[in-house]
Amino acid sequence: MNTNDQGIYFYQLDKPFGELSNLYPSPINIALLLDSQSFDQTMRSIQSVERDGGFYKISIVSMGQTCEFELPAYAIEGIVYPTVEHWFQCLKTLDLEKWAWLYRESDPFEIARKGKSPSILLRADWEQIKDSIMFIGLLAKFTQNTALWKVLDSTGSNNLYEDAPKDAYWGLGPADTSGKRNGKNTLGHLLVKVRTCLRANEAP
Repeated sequence: MNTNDQGIYFYQLDKPFGELSNLYPSPINIALLLDSQSFDQTMRSIQSVERDGGFYKISIVSMGQTCEFELPAYAIEGIVYPTVEHWFQCLKTLDLEKWAWLYRESDPFEIARKGKSPSILLRADWEQIKDSIMFIGLLAKFTQNTALWKVLDSTGSNNLYEDAPKDAYWGLGPADTSGKRNGKNTLGHLLVKVRTCLRANEAP
């Protein structure tokens, strides 16, 4: 990971571009996103959505790969999540009681902590679908919160980096002995993908 380019770095909510963080207050309605006809489904990477009993069957292209999975309707219909972090953590489990326990938490930092609790039984396919879950949340965030889209759009063509010192998956992670940070920066990559998709569809 080259962290010496002129990209944009974000992490703390009260610092420049803190709005890009998945913990930043940004109410999202996933049902509205999945039902939306405001821009082409293929361009926004959601290929198909089908309601089947108590689940939504979704096919999505994220990070260049097609991912298919089911999401419980109770986690989508009539639900507004206060942040992308809430959406992400709540969808880790198919246990309704644990979902409700997480959903009731108002603080995004606290729900991030609770989502790592050993009492949370992760859905079996979580590692395969977690990037897609984050991508869906980010699409909802920047299509349903105009002011936040303006912040993302203002980043131009810059690479985006989550300057998280401890998270080497979503962010840049810690520096090694040479000072290099080798984190995957998955959140930064997903934000660039969202930016590209929404610009192509003139949204919002």
